[in-house]
Amino acid sequence: MGFVHVVWGGASVVAIAVGWLLIAWRGGKHLNERLTEQLSRSAALERECTTLR
Repeated sequence: MGFVHVVWGGASVVAIAVGWLLIAWRGGKHLNERLTEQLSRSAALERECTTLR
């Protein structure tokens, strides 16, 4: 009976860890897309400002 509890406990810990990793990966991917978008906007604004001078 103790072995079954250890197996179930280990499986639940692995499932929780995988869930957290997926959440972190999706969040990081979204953050990376937003950062890339901001950088491209900043570069476009900088180009626009240099052409106005």
